[in-house]
Amino acid sequence: MVENLIENGLELIESTRKENGKPLDIREQNFIIEYLTEPSFNPEKAAIKAGYSKTTARSKSSIWVGNSRQNPKPYIKGIIDKILENTIEGSGITMKKILEETRNIAFSNVADIYQIMTNDGVSIDDFKGLPREVTSCIESFEQKIDKNGEITVKFKFYNKLAALAQLGKHLTMKKDSTPIEKKLTVVRSLIEYDENKNAIDKVKF
Repeated sequence: MVENLIENGLELIESTRKENGKPLDIREQNFIIEYLTEPSFNPEKAAIKAGYSKTTARSKSSIWVGNSRQNPKPYIKGIIDKILENTIEGSGITMKKILEETRNIAFSNVADIYQIMTNDGVSIDDFKGLPREVTSCIESFEQKIDKNGEITVKFKFYNKLAALAQLGKHLTMKKDSTPIEKKLTVVRSLIEYDENKNAIDKVKF
């Protein structure tokens, strides 16, 4: 999804013209890409990476992505908004879905699978009786039989701490976050969801 975000972004960036009819300069283009991939939503860091001086980055970058009427580069905010909207709409995934799946992993409990444990081990068919919110939390399982015929089953759940941290980020998002910051939060969640889709949509049995 990151590749698609950048690819779609580049197409929009290259096709956009400023009020004077000129295309965006290289630093403006780089700033948009850097801002879209900046983990902390920090326009100043993105501007520095894009080639602007620290002084310019510190004093102007937040204005470029903000709602101020004094924004000298409104086309930058416009492009970022459009890229984020296209990414969210094109994903076919909702924030509600992501939070539900993340919650399943965050609050998964090994006791939920005790019902399928027997002296004869575990088979794929045994999982059919478990609800999806349980099976979606299991990364894998392995079963071993020792020389005495004793069966050992080992389950591996997806990372609870990472899921809890992700939920925490969402719940503590600043109430005064700008519209762009909120869209970025959704898109970053979509990217993490996509990169970890085996943890959410597939169970490796």
